[in-house]
Amino acid sequence: MVPAADGAVPPPLRRHPHRVHGESAARPRFRDDRVDRAVLGLSGAGLSAGGTAVVRRWRDWAVGGRWGSIYRDAAGILAAGARARLLTAGSLVYERTFQPVDPTDFLVSADACLAFDGRNVCGRVTAPTLVVGADRDPFFDEADYREAAAALPNGRLAMLRGTGHEAVVEHPTAFDGTVRRFLSR
Repeated sequence: MVPAADGAVPPPLRRHPHRVHGESAARPRFRDDRVDRAVLGLSGAGLSAGGTAVVRRWRDWAVGGRWGSIYRDAAGILAAGARARLLTAGSLVYERTFQPVDPTDFLVSADACLAFDGRNVCGRVTAPTLVVGADRDPFFDEADYREAAAALPNGRLAMLRGTGHEAVVEHPTAFDGTVRRFLSR
């Protein structure tokens, strides 16, 4: 924990890892003068080619009711090492206990991810914004993170090395520390 200026320990950072990619930070409301800093964590202004392929594959599997394929694929590409093996094994149990009857929610999210392109609104985000990227992210590559930071008038980039899209969970100290340093400026 990093003490606040008055010596109090701030509450843990709130994490919202399941956002539509880039959309939250790119909305024009961040021009509001009440927002003095913004963080775009593990999201670029649009999916990479590889990220697009993953989301399309998952969308196709959802339409076909192949939830187990999605769970196993996600575990294998979102996590690393022992955590990936544990999640992959756990996906077999999860597949047997959770079978959505209606894939609508998943399809809406997948379609939003595939359609989203925040490059046209990044220039309107006037608050200093930190883009936190991960070099092993299956949805965005370093060029995507760099493009998002460059498109923001007051954008900064921090790359986390040796981690992927689950950096918030797998490396919370590095992720939170990066965000805390930015917010304390």
